[in-house]
Amino acid sequence: MNGIINFSLKNKFAVWLLTIIITIAGIYSGMNMKLETIPSITTPIVTVSTIYPGATPEEVTENVTKPIEQQVQNLNGVSVINSTSYHDT
Repeated sequence: MNGIINFSLKNKFAVWLLTIIITIAGIYSGMNMKLETIPSITTPIVTVSTIYPGATPEEVTENVTKPIEQQVQNLNGVSVINSTSYHDT
């Protein structure tokens, strides 16, 4: 371990050059990585949290959740909408 420390203190140019080479190699590898390694993923989930203080779950469903669901169901790629309204204690 002392050998590595002494080498790096005595040869700062070599350490900088090694750092630059590793950085360039990493950037090159990242740019040329095959798509199978990093697949394109689209998650078809939308989460909406709403707060309606003092309202019952039924009021939240009618006044907040249903209007939001009606607008969200028109978005491209949305096939299922699931919502839950509850009383926060």
